[in-house]
Amino acid sequence: MGGSQKIICFDYYGTLVKLDSPFEQIKKLMKEYVENNLAEIDFDKFYAKFSRNRAVLASGQNFLRGIDLLVESLVKTCTFYKVPCFKKSFIPFVEKLFTMPEAYPDACEAIDSLRKNFIVGVLSNADNYIIERSIKTQGFELDFVITSEDARANKPSSEIFLYAMEILGRRPDELYMIGDSQIDDILGAGRLGINTIWINRDGELLKEGISPPSFELDALDKIPSIFSSRHSATL
Repeated sequence: MGGSQKIICFDYYGTLVKLDSPFEQIKKLMKEYVENNLAEIDFDKFYAKFSRNRAVLASGQNFLRGIDLLVESLVKTCTFYKVPCFKKSFIPFVEKLFTMPEAYPDACEAIDSLRKNFIVGVLSNADNYIIERSIKTQGFELDFVITSEDARANKPSSEIFLYAMEILGRRPDELYMIGDSQIDDILGAGRLGINTIWINRDGELLKEGISPPSFELDALDKIPSIFSSRHSATL
């Protein structure tokens, strides 16, 4: 994608589509299964073991897709407790959870408006096959999709942003990262000099140690006005 045209990167989950507390929903599924089928197991201890397994695997040197990270953590936990693994019901639940979230009402309009003058796409911690299904379901028209699976690294790691800059052929100051996460999006992109726009729908306070974003908004439909001619001097 050569040229001087600026590129706008949207985070996906929590920014363009609603995904409220996914791990609470996963925990609920696991709790129901354990309590209904593995009565001898203390669920709180079971889930704590699952969470520890996930943390260890996530911090390892080998990159794992999101679905593989969750499934392997579950398998290790079931093996530890010497109980049958319920991944046949777990996998489709997780896939549906991340494939079917509803888009924010102003998401498509914001993307379509920006694409008239900019290259617009997604930069997300996501598995390719899952996010591709979700984008198709929501009908988003995008110029590119770059994922953690592509980069073999998750935000806020610098590797995924450096990978995106290489693929897109842009310097940090020619990119804009738009996201809802202070850590993954604002900290991750900002420390490399990428322009950041924080979608702060809940009125959160900026955490200590995070450089203020270039812009802070409470809705996606306010983004196009930032890139209008009256703001061009600040872009």
